[in-house]
Amino acid sequence: MDPAPALPSIGTPAAEFVLDRTFVAGLLVEQHPDLAAIWMLFADPDARQQALAAYGDLSDATLQRARGWAVLFGVMLLDSGLIDNPRNAAIGEHTLQRVAESIEQGA
Repeated sequence: MDPAPALPSIGTPAAEFVLDRTFVAGLLVEQHPDLAAIWMLFADPDARQQALAAYGDLSDATLQRARGWAVLFGVMLLDSGLIDNPRNAAIGEHTLQRVAESIEQGA
């Protein structure tokens, strides 16, 4: 079997590809959902700020999209958790509270 031809760069190191002779599948990991985890994982506002600062220079638009993803994850966890998983409900509730808190603080 000949090796698969090299793929052109798409400008992101977070792209992972699975190749064979007839099929190319790519999973492009976008930074906004990754950043959303900051509101899910860090209860302390200072810790969230440090995590965002460590991530690098982020535009306001990037932060808004990341918060949007955090809201989506929070709503999904809260909704599904209220059915039969109190742990998910708590994570969703805390995520939504943290996003609201960061918006109020302008961070």
